[in-house]
Amino acid sequence: MKKQLILLLAVSMFAVFSISELSAQEMLQIKGSDTLINLVQRMSEVYMKKNPGKIIAITGGGSGTGIAALINKKCDIANASRLMKGKEMQRAAERDVKPNRVVVAIDGISVIINAKNVSTKFTLDELGKIFRGEIKNWKEVGGKDMPISLYGRQSNSGTFVFF
Repeated sequence: MKKQLILLLAVSMFAVFSISELSAQEMLQIKGSDTLINLVQRMSEVYMKKNPGKIIAITGGGSGTGIAALINKKCDIANASRLMKGKEMQRAAERDVKPNRVVVAIDGISVIINAKNVSTKFTLDELGKIFRGEIKNWKEVGGKDMPISLYGRQSNSGTFVFF
């Protein structure tokens, strides 16, 4: 009885590993840009509906995360809302990964301030200084004497890098 149980467990484990390996081979892995995740999710749903049996797994985490996964051969497609950096291209070449850029969308970036803020117009230079931390108080751009609180994307985001 004990031998039969061990044999059954061994066969079950083999079947699980075989199914996992098979699924991983047939599943397209897409990782990266949170900016693109909703669009790519919808495109994948349409594709899978038209192609039964095809499986696409999508995760975000930022452009840098997707590019790193592509370089490390952990995904098939890296969504990125920025170009690859020189160091990333070099690492990809060292690992025999040949990225192919395909533009699927162009996004826009907006700067939003509280409606009660008296500062309403900024030059690009002023915005740059604000987001680089060179301007830290609204009075420096015609507003009240109050500190500026910035909210934006994390540093592994392509939007962060671009902005």
